[in-house]
This record gives sequence, C-alpha cells and structure tokens, in this order.
Amino acid sequence: NVGFEVTYNGQPQAINKGTYTVAIVGLTGEDKGNYTIASDLTAVMKINPYTINVVADAKSIVYGDADVKLTFVADDLLGDDEFTGDIIRQSGNTYGTYAISIGTLSAGENYEINFTGATYTIAQRTLTVEIETTEFTYSGNAVVPNITIGNVVSDDQNVYSVSYVGNNINAGQFTAKVNVLNSNYKLPNNYR
Repeated sequence: NVGFEVTYNGQPQAINKGTYTVAIVGLTGEDKGNYTIASDLTAVMKINPYTINVVADAKSIVYGDADVKLTFVADDLLGDDEFTGDIIRQSGNTYGTYAISIGTLSAGENYEINFTGATYTIAQRTLTVEIETTEFTYSGNAVVPNITIGNVVSDDQNVYSVSYVGNNINAGQFTAKVNVLNSNYKLPNNYR
C-alpha cells in the first residue's frame, strides 16, 4: 500500500488555470519504506479555463424614456465564483438600434466567456395630436385650426410643423397636415 506525495509548482494543489510542473516529491502509505524514488519524476500539466456561455437579453425603450438595466443569462459558475463588471451598449440616445457587448464582464481568469450579444432598441416616441377647431366662417383672412401636439420630450425643439393643403382663406375645404421634423418621433396611426 503505497501512494505518492505530489506538488504542483511546489504547491500541494493545482486549482486555477495555468501550466504547472508536477513533481513526485515523496512516498506515502504503510509500505513506503519498501520503495525509493529512483530519479527526479516531473511532468508538465496544464489547466485550461472553463468555458461558459453568456447571452445578453435584448432590451427596448421609447425615445426620451430612462435607460433600462442591461441583463444576461449565463451558465453557472463553479463553487463560490461570481461575475464582476458589466455588459454595455453602444452609446446613443436617439431612435435606432445599438449593439449590446461584453464590456467589462468577467468571471475571473479561470473562465473563458463565450458571449452572445443582443440589440438595445430605442423606438420612436408617438406624438399626440388634437385638432380642436375644424369649422370656420369665411372672414377674408387665413384661418388656422387650433392644433395641440403633445408627448414631446421637454428639451426637444423643432419636432413638427403644420402645413396646409388647399386654400385656407376662401370658403371650402382644406387639410391641415402635421409634419414630423425629428426622426425620434412619429405620428399616431390615425394621423398617417
């Protein structure tokens, strides 16, 4: 009944990723006195990182709303190991799509992350449109309906304009048209 006393780079265990010199430095067991180590017995051993999958969750907001926290789904880490850092998205706060990438996310040196990104979408904000006056009496002057546009982000300017199709002076019909000037916005479906 004989066993071996082994070291890994001079330490009793090899836990983390890396390359280790494995050496038999002694014998153990009841019969160890019946044996001797004939020569220097060493070998090289390598511990490769453990590969885990991390998949970012797609996120979306409406232009002007607060950003939402980026999240992901991942394989379990071993033991008490934990993730550090964060996934990130491309910068930008206007209508469009932005890539979500690995950023500073890490599981430590013992892991290799196989990362699958996702898309962060900022959707157009829908304007509210109210036309309060739709009938006028001929007066010889141009008439302008009272149009209220809402749901505009407080600091935005030049979001829309109003144009008229037809003659808005003489008796008859004319059309008031709201034109969106800022691509971060869209008209409600019933005004398209």
